[in-house]
Amino acid sequence: MAENSSNRRVASELSRFGWCIEKIRTRLTSVLCGTLVQCFAVAMVAAGSPQFASPAAAAEPAWPSGAYKYSVVEQELAVVLQELGRNTGLRVEVGAEVHGRVRGPLPSLTPREFLDYLCANYGLEWYFDGFRLYVSTGKESVSRVISRGAVPLDRLNAAMRELAISDDRFPLREVKQSDLLLVSGPPQYAALVDRTLAALKAAAHPRVGQPPFVTIYRADQVATVKLAGSDDGSP
Repeated sequence: MAENSSNRRVASELSRFGWCIEKIRTRLTSVLCGTLVQCFAVAMVAAGSPQFASPAAAAEPAWPSGAYKYSVVEQELAVVLQELGRNTGLRVEVGAEVHGRVRGPLPSLTPREFLDYLCANYGLEWYFDGFRLYVSTGKESVSRVISRGAVPLDRLNAAMRELAISDDRFPLREVKQSDLLLVSGPPQYAALVDRTLAALKAAAHPRVGQPPFVTIYRADQVATVKLAGSDDGSP
């Protein structure tokens, strides 16, 4: 009898021990899976966030997938645009001339379509330089003729693509049998065309004592272009 009682006690203890081990295993599995899911989610956000977009696609932000649903009864246009930036992870700079009020309901569109919808209805233009999305009025758009000097148009276009500041919506137009170019688009875009062309001109005709690099400022970011023919190291 004593032996049977001892055996039952041992069996009971083993059963309880096995239950504890199973509970611990289940808990560890849950924690591990949760950690893996969290890490995967962080990686996906980093990969899909516009702030981590490849510079090669700078003229077009890495928009989040799916519909952008924004509910509004009546709100300032500039606020709606700023909220678009906050909700999509984009740095948005709205021009001082952007005015108007947005009244709902608004259609369910992708983020890019939503931005285009606002621009079409309120006479706006947008330009993305790889770091910031600029929104300005169509009245602020510039159109001017500039001299490209000895810099071929193909070289200028290639340099702008390399710097990720080109935009197919605002092509540079060449005046035949001349060195003139027509630049049209938002003021931020036109300014970057001017700076890029100035850097290429400096590379084509380097002056004595000129540094081997030209710096182009783009919002709060800095891009450096190495001048052709320079053998100096990086700055």
